[in-house]
Amino acid sequence: MSGTLIRGGTVVDGTGAAGFAADVRIENGTIVEVGPSLISRGETEIDAKGAFVTPGFIDSHTHLDGAMFWAPDLHPIPGYGTTTAVMGNCGITMAPLPPKLRREVLELFCYLEDLPVEAFEQHVPWGWDMSFGDYSRKARATPTSINLEGYVGHINLRACVMGEGAWDRIATPEERTQMAALLDDAMRNGSLGLSTNLMDNDQHHRPVPSRVADDDEFEALFDVLARYPSAIAQIEARFAEPDHFAADMERMASIAGPRGVRAVWLNLLTIARMPQLIEAGLALHKRIRDSGADFWPTFIHKPFAIFLNFDHSLMFEWMPAWHDMMYAPKNEREAILADPEWRAKARNDMDHHRGPPGYPFERPDIVMLSYSENGAGPVGISLGDYARDAGLHPSDAMAKWLQSNGLGSILSVVGDALDEVTISQLIRDPHTLACPNDTGAHLQLFEAAGQTIYLLTHYVRDTAQLSIEEAVHSITSKQAACFGLHDRGVIAPGRTADLNVFALNEIQLHPEEKAFDVPGGSWRFIRKPAGFRATLVKGTPIFLDGKATGERPGRAFTSRPSAH
Repeated sequence: MSGTLIRGGTVVDGTGAAGFAADVRIENGTIVEVGPSLISRGETEIDAKGAFVTPGFIDSHTHLDGAMFWAPDLHPIPGYGTTTAVMGNCGITMAPLPPKLRREVLELFCYLEDLPVEAFEQHVPWGWDMSFGDYSRKARATPTSINLEGYVGHINLRACVMGEGAWDRIATPEERTQMAALLDDAMRNGSLGLSTNLMDNDQHHRPVPSRVADDDEFEALFDVLARYPSAIAQIEARFAEPDHFAADMERMASIAGPRGVRAVWLNLLTIARMPQLIEAGLALHKRIRDSGADFWPTFIHKPFAIFLNFDHSLMFEWMPAWHDMMYAPKNEREAILADPEWRAKARNDMDHHRGPPGYPFERPDIVMLSYSENGAGPVGISLGDYARDAGLHPSDAMAKWLQSNGLGSILSVVGDALDEVTISQLIRDPHTLACPNDTGAHLQLFEAAGQTIYLLTHYVRDTAQLSIEEAVHSITSKQAACFGLHDRGVIAPGRTADLNVFALNEIQLHPEEKAFDVPGGSWRFIRKPAGFRATLVKGTPIFLDGKATGERPGRAFTSRPSAH
């Protein structure tokens, strides 16, 4: 008889209830029985003795839209227990695409998420243009290691309907109607909802199109979402600009709340040295919830250490001179670094950056000179120390170091300590989302796969700030409930067999390492697998004994109900 029996483990079922000793029987991709000492029916057995058996983890924020086509194993996140990931965030997606502006929208996508245009051009099976339905059918037909759900991007809707005008003006009533029709098409073809972006600029320093939308446009789009059960608006407000962030969120809540539209929003700060901003974020969360709006904030629970390269990185957008140098033709960049006029502008832009609170270049002592392209060095010291030793402004010092070490050199940024008391409070809050990791984007900035492992190792195993039940609940059934993924997230008969088997003393978060496996010859950061005994998607093991099986049982866009 086919099937799988996971035997001898402690089941942490995802609901937050206390773990219990039980076996789990799986048939045809579904959990059929949970109980102690189940009798074997000749199934394949997985040994869970001394380990936990949990639902598969759900990741609320990724950009795997392109990678699902050119790297369907989606390494490394399956090796860290993720069985469902939400893509299409931050207002821009793979579809719909306006034929005349296809390249411009694609380049904007790659700019915002630090992704290689070549990979999209060469390894995505294009052909859908304005039809989200054609796109979702191609995505569903692409086997992947894990399940993928996703939004439709507000930027895409504007560009499809308004053309170049999407960047410059508000929509007419007819254009709002056309955008609403495109959103309705996306919802009927599997989209989770609408993602919008109120924060970013494009590579030409223009506000992205969704920032130009007025309230009438959001009302028309949210009216569509209100017709669909479990529809979600994903909102990237100006969290990098505290003076505007609360107003952005309250504006969205005033439109979505009365329509009963749920929203997932970025981002509650948890950086310990910013207690006033933490307090303001918590107050905003409470104020919005108390107003009746069904809004769920995300938050980071792991110190956010990043790498900075000089090929492409959105981190430099807040210093225009440095941004413009990076996006100049490659054969001109060294001359720009040496130009006195550019040097003066670069110093001014660093001193008056437009970045978020705690932007690394206002604290050069946390910016490390990490990797020299040609070995000239120095490496292993901070930009602040290097600038002081050279008697230079930090911007001039960074330019000098790049001239000596090559534009392929890399900096790193030491992650800020986090307020773990607040984080534990947020984990326990019934309307928050932990572990958004942005995997699939910013390939040379970080590899965030492993957020869940840090939760389990640091907060549960090493410091006992959370119970295993609390931690697992926050990354399984709590996420499933938010996104309306009613078939997963809980271990119970009748639920899809998306499962993990692991022991806390057997898993670890591995450091980033380079992998030269991105189409077009580029590279990215990855991590070695965490050491799970098993990860199953729809009952099929995608990892066994810490190693990938090569199976691809996952599918995209499979969870949405019809309009009512």
